[in-house]
Amino acid sequence: MNHDTIDKQRILAQMRRSLEPRRYLAVPPKPAIDRPVGTPPDELAEDLELLQTGFDIYQVTIKAHSKVLGPLVVALRKLARKLLRPVIEKQISYNAANVRVVRGLRQEVHNLQRADIDLHDFMEEVRDHVNTRLEQVTAAIVTLRGEVEQTQREWQRLEATQGAAIGQVHHHLDAMQQAVKATREQVARAERQVRRLQFASAEAARSPGSSASLASGMTRTVSAPIAPVTPGVPAVPLEVPLMESFDYAGFLERFAGSEQAVASRFQKLLSHFAGAGLLLDLNCQRGEFLELAHQAGYQVKGLTQNTDLRLLCQEKGLEVLQTPVLPYLVDLPADSVGGVFAAQLLDTLAPQSAITLVQQTYRILQRGGPIVLELLNPLCPAVLNQQWFLDPLNTRLWHPAFLTYLLETTGFQTVTYSFHEPLDLGLNRQSDRFTSTTPPLPTIAQGYQFYTIVGHK
Repeated sequence: MNHDTIDKQRILAQMRRSLEPRRYLAVPPKPAIDRPVGTPPDELAEDLELLQTGFDIYQVTIKAHSKVLGPLVVALRKLARKLLRPVIEKQISYNAANVRVVRGLRQEVHNLQRADIDLHDFMEEVRDHVNTRLEQVTAAIVTLRGEVEQTQREWQRLEATQGAAIGQVHHHLDAMQQAVKATREQVARAERQVRRLQFASAEAARSPGSSASLASGMTRTVSAPIAPVTPGVPAVPLEVPLMESFDYAGFLERFAGSEQAVASRFQKLLSHFAGAGLLLDLNCQRGEFLELAHQAGYQVKGLTQNTDLRLLCQEKGLEVLQTPVLPYLVDLPADSVGGVFAAQLLDTLAPQSAITLVQQTYRILQRGGPIVLELLNPLCPAVLNQQWFLDPLNTRLWHPAFLTYLLETTGFQTVTYSFHEPLDLGLNRQSDRFTSTTPPLPTIAQGYQFYTIVGHK
């Protein structure tokens, strides 16, 4: 047989044609799938069924349709299958793995579809529940809104009623406070009258003719020249009204504040007198400073020109003299007093009297002795409007810069002044202590009621 005459290409093409139909014949027909009526065919399910039944390509029946070449073709195909068995087995394993993966994915898809259906059903239930609850909540809100509006109307009615009642209560309280204040003033006035009567009775018991002299002394006005402190300074007559016909003690009770408040203001001033001997309070009024100094262990004496104030202080056990200030200072020997205090005394003096008082104080003080003067603050507009014009004894306001100059030129050393008793005027305060080098009109000082000036001999 001549091999060169054999048409190899034709034989191979015939083998391909014979193998192709047999390959498909080995694949079983697609099984019938029961589907609900009216649903589209599930191609994915059909493909999955085909993969499950046709993944094993090795177990294929080899047949041939040609009677002449059929045995040869079958033999060649079997030989080729044996030769390709390792490749075919790998392909079978790969196909089986794909089938398992596809089956798992199909199951996951099925589970997800079931979960989606369940979720959809749950969301429907939730939506129905939320809608129901929303209707209930909306109805409850409408009800509550009506109740709130009713409550607000009731509250406004109660506020109006309560406001009227509170106004009446405040009115009654104000009336009661005014009545209590008036009663206290009446009691204080009666106490002062009793003290005067007791004093007059005691004086009458000691001397039958003293009553007339006492009555005349209570209403006199001192007008006496004072010897000059230094040569060249003329004597100046001083006129200091005693105001005996005016209830000045009652005036202090109403407008000067409580004794406790005044004592609290004076408490911090005691430190200036540390180590001093005899102290003089030149304007003791109700004795607040005298009591503090006495309790601190100082020997202290007070001066006043008002009978009621003297009797009040003496009733407290304080040493007080009823005498004009300047003649008393002139009569004192030099270097005989440890310290001098005067609260708001210079506010009642004329310029020459104030200068003479400072000079006489310097003369009677012992070396190192302090002078402490408290005055109304002329830099504070509130003081001018509320306190200055209120007291009938006030004659002028003293600028702290002038008094600093006056004390320094008189001979006092380390002169300083400080403001205290702040008022809420919205001012920023960084310091309240000043010296002679401080600008004469510090804005900060406008927020204080008083200032205290201190110097040492």
